[in-house]
This record gives sequence, C-alpha cells and structure tokens, in this order.
Amino acid sequence: MILTGLLAGTGCASTAQSAEGSSVDAQVIDVVDGDTVRVEYAGERHSVRLLNVDTPETKHPDRGVECLGPEATEYLEELLAPGDSVRLEFDEERTDQYDRVLAGVFKEDDLVNAAIARAGFGIAVYFEPNDKFLPAVEEAQAEAESAGRGLFDESLPCTVSAQVREALDEVDDLAEEPAEQYQALEESVVAAGAALLLAEEARDLVLSLDTDGPGILHRAYGPHLDSYERRLDRAITTAAQRVSEDEAEMERIDEKRDAEQAAKERADAERQEEERQAARDRERQSAPPPPAPQPAPSRAPQPVPAPQPTQQPAPDPMPAPAPQPAPQPAPAPEPAPAPGNGSSGSGGGTPNLGPSDRPAGYTHRDEPTSYTGPRCFLPGGNWWKPC
Repeated sequence: MILTGLLAGTGCASTAQSAEGSSVDAQVIDVVDGDTVRVEYAGERHSVRLLNVDTPETKHPDRGVECLGPEATEYLEELLAPGDSVRLEFDEERTDQYDRVLAGVFKEDDLVNAAIARAGFGIAVYFEPNDKFLPAVEEAQAEAESAGRGLFDESLPCTVSAQVREALDEVDDLAEEPAEQYQALEESVVAAGAALLLAEEARDLVLSLDTDGPGILHRAYGPHLDSYERRLDRAITTAAQRVSEDEAEMERIDEKRDAEQAAKERADAERQEEERQAARDRERQSAPPPPAPQPAPSRAPQPVPAPQPTQQPAPDPMPAPAPQPAPQPAPAPEPAPAPGNGSSGSGGGTPNLGPSDRPAGYTHRDEPTSYTGPRCFLPGGNWWKPC
C-alpha cells in the first residue's frame, strides 16, 4: 500500500535510547483534521498537534476550508484509525497556547508527521524552539514536490501550481498570428479573452500569497512565486496582444466589407437607372409618330361694331347770378334843426364816415370780402352789413 510505503520511508524510528519521559504510548480516539488527533494515555484524553508539519485548514474560523484540507484529514484517518496504538515523542515545549500536546506521532516506528508531508498534504514548519522532527518533514516535502504529489500536483484544480499551469497553457495554445476568416477571428478573440482573464486571476492569486501570513500556501510555493509572477506577466501581455490584433483585423475586415457593400449599392443604383433610361428610350422608339398638326381654321370676319353716338360735352355750368344789390334804405327824415342852431345843413342824411369811424358790425365798401349775399348799407353808402 502507498500508506505503508510513505510511512516506511521516514527513517525516524524511536529508540529505547530516548530520554526517560520524552515519549509515551497512547491509543488513538479519532482524527480532528490533517495535523491533529485525539488520543488517550495515562487515563486521560488529549488533543495532539503533530510537530513540524502544517496541513490545509478545514475548521479554522477565519480561513475557511483550504485546498486539499479535507483530503489531508482523510489521509490521516487512513493512517490512524480509532484504537490504533501509537507512540508520542516530545520536544522541548510539550503544549501550545491551545493546550494541545505537541509531539511526533509514531506508528510501528514510522513517523506519521513525515508521512503526511511525503503524500503532499503537509508542509514543513518550524515553531520555535521545537525542531526535532523538522529535517525529516522537510525531506519528505521535497520528495512530494519532486514527485508532484498533493499540493504540488498540477492536475488538481485547486492547487496554485495547477492554476498557474492552466493559465500558461491557455495562453500557449493561442494562435501566433491572426486568423484570416472572420468567424475564426471571433473565436480567437473569445479564446484570447478567456486566457487573459485566467492569467490575471492566477497572477492575483500568486500576489495574494503573503510570505509572512498564516496558512501553508506561501510556504508550499514560496520559492516559486517570483517565477510564477514573471511567467504570468508575460502570458498576460501575450494574450492582451492577441486580443488587440484580432480585434484590429476584425475592424479592418468590417471596414472593407462596408466599403464593398457601399460600392455594390452604388453600382446597383447606377445599373437600375441605366435600365430605366433604356426602357424609356425603347418606349419612345416604339411609339407611333404623332399626327401632323392641322392648320388652324380661318377666323370668320368679325362684325364691325355700330358707331357709338358722339357724346356731347357737358354744358358749362351756368354762372352764379350776380348778387342783387341790397335795397337802398329809405333816407332818414331830416332832423329838425336844433333850436337856436342857426346853421343849415347841406341837404341832411347820414354823414359819410371814414374808415377810422367804423360802426360796430359794419364793413367798409372798399374792404375785400367773400360775402355775396344781400347787404344793408348805412346812409351815405359807405358801410354795410349782411341783411
């Protein structure tokens, strides 16, 4: 069996020369996880943390289930079944902060701590000052890495090495030159985009492995992380370039196809117009000639219109009759001579008043006026007013 071979290869059997009290026989109760078991000795039950080996977590409150954690637990359950007799060997510190017993666990003189590392489910780890089993575990880990077991198996999808290898292979499988057919270009863009995403995710995983952080991945792959990062960076550049070149070629083909389509449409339009013009020409050629125009009928003589009577000019308007002179007022009776006045008048009547002696409401006969009606004169005939 593989288990027997892995156990037998440790070469770390306990001897009776161990210092008194440095080891104890125990009986297995059950397995807690890949690097912890419960045993019973001296009438008490104890949790035993295997020294100098660390396995992926399955029950850690902060880190969750890690890659190959369940497999490491199953492997230890195959090695240590309930009721099996084991021997615990101690180093300088016998317990940890969780009050677990720190020991190397031997089954039939084979070191179980190293067997876990040899199967690729554990990584060598040094918890000061305990280093008693560290060389055996380191040697077993190197053997697992060389053989590609467990955490170093690139066929297991969850391992870092497998994710890096998958990303690199996807990029390596891309065509070196753009395809010539449009459909092939579309497929190439999809493949290159997927490879680019895979490579970026793998690089993010590698960069997330804190060499000073908890867990075993940084210890398992620490010597390879720089190489992984460089190779993934080159793969990302290659995939991105493939995407860019394929898209540029697709754009060139699209532009060429659009130009050809536009030229075809113009040619079709010109051909259709030529066909319509040819049809019009044929229609004109096949149509009968139009009849010769008939001479216009001679016009009948128009009757001479009867002479119109000569219109007599309108008579001039009669001049307005000259205004009749206003009747002369009867002469006023001669006033009786004033008594005692011995002067005698020269005929009596109204004296001729001058223009400066204008009576109120009267107009002098020599003044221009537009009045043409009857006039009433004062005696003497020099002053008048409309009657």
